Formats: sequence, C-alpha cells, structure tokens
Amino acid sequence: MSAYLYRIEDIDRLLEAKESVLRLNRHFGPPRDYPHAMLETVRKQLPVTRAVYKLDGFRQPPRLPATSGLDQPSALVLRIATYGASFIDLTGIPDERLLANGQVYFGIDDAATGASQHSPNLAIAFDDIDAWVGNRWRRLTHGLIEGLAGRGCQAS
Repeated sequence: MSAYLYRIEDIDRLLEAKESVLRLNRHFGPPRDYPHAMLETVRKQLPVTRAVYKLDGFRQPPRLPATSGLDQPSALVLRIATYGASFIDLTGIPDERLLANGQVYFGIDDAATGASQHSPNLAIAFDDIDAWVGNRWRRLTHGLIEGLAGRGCQAS
C-alpha cells in the first residue's frame, strides 16, 4: 500500500475548516452515497449514535498540472501521508469504483447526530497533508488555502 493517499479537494471545503484538520465525510449509504460493500456492512451493524466516516482518493497521484493554471483555483491536489498518527484508527480498503488505483479509508465515530456531514472526531491533521502548488508539494496551511482563494497572503 502506498505511503500516501492522493485526493482532489475543493478549496471552499478547506476554507471552512476552523482547525488545521481535514474531517472525514460521513458514509450515509444508498441512495445518498456510493454503496461500498464493506462500509455498508459496517454501517448497517451500528446503532444510530454511531456512524461510518470515510476519506477516499488514489494510491498513485493523478496527473499533476504543470502549474496551478489559475490565480484562484477551485480545487487542490492533496498528498496525505497515511503513515501518520491521523490514520491509526482508520481502515484502508480498495475503492470498488476504481479498483486499479482507488483507495478508501474509513473509521467509526460514536458522536453521530442526525445528518452530521463530517466526523467531529475523525480527522487528518494538516501536518500530514501537502498540496501541489507552484509545481511542488507544499505543506497545507490556512495561509496557503486563503492565499489560493484570494482571501489572504499570496501562496506563491
């Protein structure tokens, strides 16, 4: 298994982060979410106070642009170190939609409420995440995100 998970992430979602973490998304199951067989098996066994949360991406990097191409891109290619402490409570499985290169990490959170979209406890620290900016990998920080979104310092 790769030491990294590569993911394309929306900058607006990253801007919403109050802490320096990327929270895992809730797996609701069909028809709202792709029915990963393993995640569905686990989800159906949980009481309503617990939920399955996931982070999906690729084991190999997607085609990286030579430059960001835009002064204010709408998405970033992220490289997430899967060997860090953030992944201790997560399980990795192949993504059934992309068997050749797809990967899904998931975990169980016991603080689920109604339609909570993101896990309050399961998150990947920005310290474990790099973003492809200016033809190189740079550590993901709030300043970098804000600069790319045109809301703060420049991210050059």
